[in-house]
Parts: sequence; structure tokens; C-alpha cells
Amino acid sequence: MLNSQSQMALAKICRNLAAVGVFLLVTGCGGSSHGTPVSVSGKVTLDGKPLSGLTVIFHCTSGLPAELRSQRAKTDDQGAYSLPEIYPGEYTILFEQAGEAVPEDPGMAPADLSATDSSLAKYKGDNAPSASVSDTNTEFNFALDSL
Repeated sequence: MLNSQSQMALAKICRNLAAVGVFLLVTGCGGSSHGTPVSVSGKVTLDGKPLSGLTVIFHCTSGLPAELRSQRAKTDDQGAYSLPEIYPGEYTILFEQAGEAVPEDPGMAPADLSATDSSLAKYKGDNAPSASVSDTNTEFNFALDSL
């Protein structure tokens, strides 16, 4: 049988464990204030043909911290891309072709990315496409036209 001091210590441990359990239940185990990440995919075509080897960049415009703000994926031979873990929010979509340099700084705003003379130059800055990512809106296809 436990003495009164041991019983009080055990009761305190149980209260602390219960408090942790309630906290995890409310916040979600491993949860984030940014929501639950989802998988995003789609296809990119240029003039109706799959665009392979293109880097598709989802740049968040809705307040994620810098380390989560930009996500990148490369298109395959069919123009398909996939981002396995992206947080819900509003995104500007940027495209980087081989030989172009879109800054790695995830904090850089899309307006700061200068357009080049590439076939996709018109899809930068204010003309960049956007995507509203949610748990039910995860497929984004981009049918682009060259200059």
C-alpha cells in the first residue's frame, strides 16, 4: 500500500498526464497552427503540350513562416508535378525553366521576381497564376500559352 506522500505524488502525475492529454486532443497530436498539410498535384502544358523539366513553385501569400512559404516540384515527361506536403492557403504560382534562376529566398515576394525573355515570362509578377489550396482543393492544372 502507498503512503500518503506517494499517493499525492501519483495523483499529481495523473493530473499532469491528463492535462497533456487534453492539450494534445485540443491542438491535435503534432498539429500546427497552419493547419494540416495536404498533397497537391497537377499538370502543366505549354501550347497544349506537356511541359517537362519545369520547376513549379507554390509561393504562399497568406502568412506562413519563411521555411514553409515556398514549395517546389519538377514536372515529368507528361507535365505532371506533385507536392507531397503543402499547407492550405493562398499561393502565387511561379515557373522556372532550365537556365532561369528564381531566387531561393523563400521570403521573397513574387513581385520581386523579374520576368525574363523566356516563353513563360508573361506568367510572372502580377500575371502569375494563383491557387487556393485546401483539404478539398488539391489539383491544379496550368494550361500556358507561349509569348
